Amino acid sequence: MKGVLIGVAILILIAGMEASAAVGIGAKLLNGSIPFIVADFGGDTLSMELGVGLQSMNILGIVNWTMIWYSGIARAAFPVGAFAPYAGVGGIGLTIIVSSDLAEESESASVFGVTGEGGLRYSFEDMGLPLRVFGGVNVNWLLMAGLLEDIGIGGVSMGWHIGAVVTF
Repeated sequence: MKGVLIGVAILILIAGMEASAAVGIGAKLLNGSIPFIVADFGGDTLSMELGVGLQSMNILGIVNWTMIWYSGIARAAFPVGAFAPYAGVGGIGLTIIVSSDLAEESESASVFGVTGEGGLRYSFEDMGLPLRVFGGVNVNWLLMAGLLEDIGIGGVSMGWHIGAVVTF
């Protein structure tokens, strides 16, 4: 965990060195069902995104699942006018809390993994709006085994993401 924190700090410093560095805040939808709040640090070519997401479901009105997602992604973009194709890599984590209406206690498990993404960003900054919209594909690899993997959580998954960030 210490190595991850040091890596994130180095990436934020590198992204902050860019002449047009900015801070942004926004929202991202991962795989169509996981809403994230994201903070974006960096500039036009190098940036770092930190995010937290929440997903919950109720099974038969008895079992409640709450999934808290968190991620940190370093991106490199290649601006061509207002468009910028990008690629990024980082870490993704998940904490699952399972509770039941029939019992007073709950169970939880956490997992960490690797995420990679690529896509296209469009900036409205040339029009005077501090807004960037983006979308693309992502691959997540959650390092999980045992019971949670048996019920379909963990392993490698492919998906998509869309989002928007307002820069300051």
